Amino acid sequence: MKLSLIPFALSAPFAASQCIKDNLQTLTDQGLFTPFKVTNECNYDRVVNKIGSIKKKGLNQNLLVKSDCSNKHGELALLLGLNEDDTDAAENIINGICENALLNVESDTDYAVNFEDIPLLENETNPETIRRFLSEFYDGGTFYNEQTQQSNAKPNFGLGQATKGINKFYVGPAKKNLVKWPSAEIDTLANCDINAAMCCWVQDRQAGDDNGNCNKPYPNANPNAANVWTPDDCIDKDPADNTDICYVDLSRSTSSNHVQEGAVIFSDHGQGNDEGSAHCHGFAWPDDKNDPTYQYRANNLFYVSMYDHLRQRGYVRAVPGAPMCGCLDKMPTVTRADCTEIEITNRHFSFEYDTNKQTFMAKITFAKVQFNACEGVNDNNNDLLAHYQQLVEDGSINTEEQGCIDEFLVGEGTTCRPAVEAVLRDYGIVKK
Repeated sequence: MKLSLIPFALSAPFAASQCIKDNLQTLTDQGLFTPFKVTNECNYDRVVNKIGSIKKKGLNQNLLVKSDCSNKHGELALLLGLNEDDTDAAENIINGICENALLNVESDTDYAVNFEDIPLLENETNPETIRRFLSEFYDGGTFYNEQTQQSNAKPNFGLGQATKGINKFYVGPAKKNLVKWPSAEIDTLANCDINAAMCCWVQDRQAGDDNGNCNKPYPNANPNAANVWTPDDCIDKDPADNTDICYVDLSRSTSSNHVQEGAVIFSDHGQGNDEGSAHCHGFAWPDDKNDPTYQYRANNLFYVSMYDHLRQRGYVRAVPGAPMCGCLDKMPTVTRADCTEIEITNRHFSFEYDTNKQTFMAKITFAKVQFNACEGVNDNNNDLLAHYQQLVEDGSINTEEQGCIDEFLVGEGTTCRPAVEAVLRDYGIVKK
């Protein structure tokens, strides 16, 4: 009987294929596994699709062998030090990396910029000087609030030249980066008790912008000239009137007015406009500190206070006894305020692989920041009180942890009289 031998090989258990992980250096040298970008949303699906794209390009360039490769989900799991079929754990890890990128965005010095970096003062780099200037600006002071556009003068105090730095910041960091909330040393904007901030202006300093009634600059820089005090010129001109100032509670902002308590009454006759023309504009944000509207709220502060109303409209100066801009709870009580909300779109996340830790590091590198009129309850848009109420209805603000916004915004169509009578009663004064 003839016997035949059938050869066979003894082999070790099959090892999971990991074509990307085993060829990282080659893929990196060819520019395929450099830090990659995902846009709009950061999540597992977008990252795993990027891994699939890297694998496809590697195969097309004959840098990888198809038989060595797993699917894109398996390749990502292997890169994270997991088994190739452990995709649930991989998804949890990637989503956690995305959450950390969002959570740590303010601490990313490559992306987040300080509010104090806004170039308000030419060639000034001293942080203390800049903080002091910002504090004075938001109290209604500095040359931005005190000058008025002139003709036949050098300089003519036009804001176009004076606010070039503001415009540069607007088209750059304000629309692309995260701007950090101002330093706590700027007291009017520190520790807001209500999730809202507001500015109120009482003068228009800029001609030719179709905002307010400053129509022509001073005709002559010489205060003794015969034609300097003409009624059509920008001398104590008003912004567009969009509110009634009811009263200022001096205890709300003692660092601005240097008065411990008291009140200044502006309007209580119930006829409107008792105090003259004033313009108020604000914004609000949710409780969630990971919400983009919260994180980018300083971008909104810059836009409202410096770009839209100072550079574009020339609105300046504060209501007497109050800051020009501040947390809502430090501002005057008014009937209403216009409102701007921000929309964050097209965020870019950069992912970089750490071979030693077998994980990715992610961070935000870009976002498109848009500034829009606020949406409010009952389709009452461009209204700060209605927008705040919308955030409450949406569950974004817990009113039990905040003061009553009605104390500061009495409501459009409501006169100041009830609010004024209430504050007078607090001082033991009853009108007869």
